[in-house]
Amino acid sequence: MKFTDNVITGRQNPTVLRVHKLREKKFRDAERVFLLDGYKLFMEARQKKADIVKVYLCETLYEKLPCDVIGIISKEYSDRTVVLSESCFMKISDEKAPQGIIAEINHLDKWKLFTKIYNDEISSNERILLLDSIQDPGNMGTILRSGAAFGIDRIICGGSCADITNPKVLRASMGAALSLNVDYVSDTALAIEKLTSLGRRVFSAELKSDSVRLSDIEILGSDVFFIGNEGKGIPEHLSVLCSDSVFIPMTDKTESLNAGVAASVCLWTQYSKLL
Repeated sequence: MKFTDNVITGRQNPTVLRVHKLREKKFRDAERVFLLDGYKLFMEARQKKADIVKVYLCETLYEKLPCDVIGIISKEYSDRTVVLSESCFMKISDEKAPQGIIAEINHLDKWKLFTKIYNDEISSNERILLLDSIQDPGNMGTILRSGAAFGIDRIICGGSCADITNPKVLRASMGAALSLNVDYVSDTALAIEKLTSLGRRVFSAELKSDSVRLSDIEILGSDVFFIGNEGKGIPEHLSVLCSDSVFIPMTDKTESLNAGVAASVCLWTQYSKLL
């Protein structure tokens, strides 16, 4: 099927200007929508039954999309499809080499971006990961992807963590972000206190004089790993609230692991012991 009617060609067109603004967090928050760039993320959103509001296609690129993707758009989203000229599409895309499709998605209820205090709505069998000030979108996306791969149900984000609706976060997560409950909280200390009051152990991942080797602890499914900022790590006032600190053994050829890698190692270790 060819989508050739009513192609938007003006870069100052209201639709183009609006979608371009959605590249900024404040506009995504205001409209409670976000963008997924690329056909794989579009297919992930459809598979996970996300509310796809609009599909934007590039006039010169969309015919190169896989046939099954074109077929799905034609059958299920033709009334919500907008075709843009290449120039207009490049204005709304965050990719250097876009695939020719961007989906606009309504905000997911499982993403609580405006939580002011940590809520108690977690079940006893939920697997949880705690983050504080993970600022790099690539790291955030990697952590989300690893979390989904290793059985995490909920990620609690304190401090100034990267926005989950950031296109770079969503791209790095490879769609895994759509599967997870994500709470953004204003008080990481309160989150730790709430978790420990529910009988959960919170392990800060950091190298301290009394840190325990990761492989030496008996990890339970209810245990929560805590990953801190890429450069500054975990603040002392948060570290002292944790049940214990763990470290990942490594050679002396490097000082530390990337935050995304450290989280992945901790989560894999927990997952492997629960198998």
